[in-house]
Amino acid sequence: MYLVSARELCADKNHVGIWIALSLFSVKSSEMKFAYPNGKTIIIEKEGEVRSIKVPAWLTKAMYEIDNAKWKKTNGSIRKGIRKYGTSPHILYMSAVASSNGGSRK
Repeated sequence: MYLVSARELCADKNHVGIWIALSLFSVKSSEMKFAYPNGKTIIIEKEGEVRSIKVPAWLTKAMYEIDNAKWKKTNGSIRKGIRKYGTSPHILYMSAVASSNGGSRK
């Protein structure tokens, strides 16, 4: 449900779609401003740690097309933006973690 909404928001050049999608791909709101697209993946560089996550092409396309100044924001801005769509980054992140662990939240 939220992935479809994120895709539609990204197609409309709405930066909240990037935040929702990144949350669904297990990116914490505190990591989002350190993320950047790289082909078919996103790279997250934070505190000397580098992580790569494979994501759909529509997400990397949106990250290239939507101005960084609009979506690379603070935790508070990201949480506030996502809450307007009836959820929170933490809930989305935990649902992604649970589904990747076969339903358990390890």
